[in-house]
Order: sequence, then structure tokens, then C-alpha cells
Amino acid sequence: MGHYSFLNLVSAIFGVSIAVVLLISSVKNKLPNRFLGLGFFFLGFRSLSIFAMQENLIPNTFLMGNVSCWYYFIPPTLYLYISKIIHDDHSFRRKDLIHFTIPFLAILLPVYYIIAGYSEYGQLSLPIQHSKLNDAYPFALYIQMGQHARIIVLISVLYTILAWRQAVKYLKKTDDEHPQRTKMRHWIFGLLSFFTGLCIILFFSAILNWTLNYQIPQLDISKLNIIRSLLLIVLFTRVIIKRDLLLGIPSLKTTLPDIESAESLSYNFRDPQPSLVHHSNTEPEESTSKSEENKELFIDSNGWIQQLENEEEKSLNIEPDKINSYIDQINHYLKSDPYTDPDFDLKTISSSLNIPYYHLEYLFRYYNQYSFAEFRNVLRVRHVLQAFDKGEREHQTLEAIGQNAGFSSRSSFFRVFKQVTGKTPKQFL
Repeated sequence: MGHYSFLNLVSAIFGVSIAVVLLISSVKNKLPNRFLGLGFFFLGFRSLSIFAMQENLIPNTFLMGNVSCWYYFIPPTLYLYISKIIHDDHSFRRKDLIHFTIPFLAILLPVYYIIAGYSEYGQLSLPIQHSKLNDAYPFALYIQMGQHARIIVLISVLYTILAWRQAVKYLKKTDDEHPQRTKMRHWIFGLLSFFTGLCIILFFSAILNWTLNYQIPQLDISKLNIIRSLLLIVLFTRVIIKRDLLLGIPSLKTTLPDIESAESLSYNFRDPQPSLVHHSNTEPEESTSKSEENKELFIDSNGWIQQLENEEEKSLNIEPDKINSYIDQINHYLKSDPYTDPDFDLKTISSSLNIPYYHLEYLFRYYNQYSFAEFRNVLRVRHVLQAFDKGEREHQTLEAIGQNAGFSSRSSFFRVFKQVTGKTPKQFL
């Protein structure tokens, strides 16, 4: 097995495995994730089919006759994923079927060959001539392998341009952009960059096939395909490491409160009661209307974006109830002050509450105003402030109070305390 074959096999295993998870996972973004899963599946399937051809497991004509028709689904499925995420659209509409017109026609073509009489030993291959098998009578419709490749390249370029057009139009950065929306925008542009790279490789491969006929060694097509396989492996690895997609990234239309910085929240660290979050950077009239729109949302004392209780129900209107349940479990767990252990981390919470580690990563990425490191620092600083309120400064040194709060050293205690409150412990007192 050569290096290129091995890379194709790895990208195929990664792509198909992630696709299966996306297709069966139960998340908020079910429909968009299913489009992404289909796109990943066909990308992985393409790598697998090329691997099989390179290892002489299938002939090239069989590859183009049986497999290439499925390649047509890759551009529209990935485009629909991006479009659905951007517009927070979770329904399959009739107009979406238009995008699959050419892919379905591509599937019907080999079916037509079978019905028209081109089959041998039960294995369908793409006809290499315009005539039927053992018959001089020509096919009424015949598309050569090179023509298949041209159509796929044109479709890929078209949908890449359409996807970039949507992203540029609707993902414009604003001065008061919410952190969750920033992360969402970065993911979409990153994904588009990967697909643009794949599209460029596909385009140059086609140019080599059509016009250059491999006459320029610097543009050897095998090297381009190696780059393609490496790009896919990087993309699939990103999804495995940052598993936000499997739970459903909050959409750009999700109504979220503005998150203030740690410094501006330092005044209410001792306050256990949540308070409504208002848009401080808007005019009074706008602030009132937006406050009414978001009146059920608040940031609780631990930094979680939640919803106020009412008599009928308590749930999050921005994610499934599972998220709300996790937040309640973590808040209850924090009452025992586990963060005072210097080794306190996400693994500690995961093992203590039996919550999957990557679910916690997702929570802190999208539903807390802090990263986990900032979250832990805020809890420890709050613990120190409570110790000051209790008068423990009269009986203990500052270093001892910091150590009891979980800080491993005097320098880290003073540095973090100043980052959160804007003052050193001595200045604060």
C-alpha cells in the first residue's frame, strides 16, 4: 500500500465514521447536521473508492459507472448545511429538492445503461463506447468519464461561490457581536476555506486531465490528490477534537443576552441572585424593547446563560433541556466547593457528575460567559471575597486564604485576583 492509498484509506475511515455520528445524533441542529453528515459520508466514500481503484480492487470504468454518480451530492449537501445554519432553518423545503436534480439524474444514468442493455457478469461499468454491449446500436444518451468530471467540477465551483456569497452577506462582523456568534462565524468561514481548497484541487486536477495531459511534472496530479487527502484528514480531525457539531452549534439567529466582561461583573460576585442582562450599549428606547424580548433570559451567579423560572415550565429556549439539566447539576455540584482543589478541571466535573467530557467542552464554549479557566478563576476569587466578608483576613495570611481557595501559589493568586477584580488583594482590602 502506497502513501497516497494509505491517506485515502484514513480519510475514508474518518469521514464515514463522523458522518454516521452526525446522521444519527440527536441534537438541536438535526437537519443541518444531516446535510453535513451526508457531505462527509460522500467525501469519505470517494476516498474509499479511489483507494479501492488504486489497490486494483475495482476497475476505473466501474468506479465511474457506479460511484461517480454519488459525487454529485457533495456540493449541494454542504451548501445546504451552511445555508440552514446561517438562516437557522430546520425544515426541508420543496425548493431544496431543486439542488438534487442533477445528482438524481446522475443516478438514473447508470440505471438507464442497465435497462438499455449494458451489463456484464452482473457488474455495471461505464460504457467506454457509444454502443451497447455486443451491439452496434448506440445509446440514446451517453456521457463519457471526462464529461462526468467536467460536470462535477462545474457544480463544485458553482456551489462554493454560492456558499461564500451567503457567508459574506450574512456573517458580517459587528462591533457588539456576541461571542457565541463569533465562534459560529469562525466555524463557517473555516469550513468554507477547507471546501474552497478542495474545489481548487479538483479544478486543477481537471485542468491537467483536459488540457495539459500530465506534461508538467511540477503539477503532478498525484501530488494534488495527496494535498486533498491531507485537507480532508485535517478537517475530520478538527471535528473529532472540537466536537461542537455533534451537539448542535447555536445558530446566528439564536437570541442570546449580551455577556459582560469579568471586570464589570466583579461588583455582584457575592450576589447569589441572578439578574436580567440589559444591552448597555444601546439607546434607552432600544434597550427597553430588547430587554422585553429577552426578559426570560439571565446570566446566573456562575456565569451560565439560563432562563427564569415560571409557573408552567423551566427550560432553555436556546437549546435542548439536556443543556439546562447539565447546568443545574454543575451549579449544585459547585456548592461543595470542589474548585478549592488545585487539580480541579473539566475531567473532575466529568467523572464526578458522569457527564461526557466533550459535552462540558461544548457548554463552556457556548453557554457560559467564561472559558473554563476563567470560570475556575472566578469561582476561586469569589471564594476569597467570601473569606474576606467572614473576617478570615484577621486570622490568616493572604497566601493562606488564596491557598484555601485553590490557588497553587502566591503569584498566581495575586495575578488572577487582579485580572478579575482589577485590584490586588491588598488594594482590595
